[in-house]
Amino acid sequence: SHLAQAARRLCVQNLLRRATRAPERAAVRRCPPPRRELLVDDMADDGWGETLEGWLLQPSGQQLCEAAGVAAKTDGVFWTAAPIQDEAGWTALYRDDRYTRELLCDDGETTRKVDIYEPDCLMAVGAMTDMSKKPENGLWIQGEKYVIVQFSEYSASGSDLMIPVVRAQSKESKKAAVIAMSPRSIIVMLLGEGQKPGNATQAAVAFAEYLQTEDC
Repeated sequence: SHLAQAARRLCVQNLLRRATRAPERAAVRRCPPPRRELLVDDMADDGWGETLEGWLLQPSGQQLCEAAGVAAKTDGVFWTAAPIQDEAGWTALYRDDRYTRELLCDDGETTRKVDIYEPDCLMAVGAMTDMSKKPENGLWIQGEKYVIVQFSEYSASGSDLMIPVVRAQSKESKKAAVIAMSPRSIIVMLLGEGQKPGNATQAAVAFAEYLQTEDC
């Protein structure tokens, strides 16, 4: 009903007003963002974009990445992205059509055609437990292939929780990706030239730590 939708939207707005934009772990625990179940249907206006901008794009005013988003582990589909202006985050990260690419075979000479569906690639990255579990056809973001170069696990502060982090490098440009996992979500940060993966990793781990303690 219209009343239920209005109440749901008001709940999201009230929670967002209380959400901190600082990336510090303690602040994250004091002021959690709204859970995914409370988000409105319009992905481009879900309120999370502003939260991502404060935590992942520009914490303390420092530009850590060009775009950031969060996808569900169950299907690899993004449900929020930033920057929010002109939906730039969605433009940088989100693609849900299927397309075909030619990949080089192991012999280094012949090629093979593969069907790419980017959410499936991201879902496979989210399920990685080590480098041997890389997606067979690689990671693809907006039609661009990223080579996975590192898998690490970071311990959460004050607990024995482990946060997997994957780093990937574009084969076509100087872009890089830092991807952190919580039990239900995949956090993606897309870095441009000159932006440091180490700084992005710290921000991604801080955000994943909160989601992990909330079983999200």
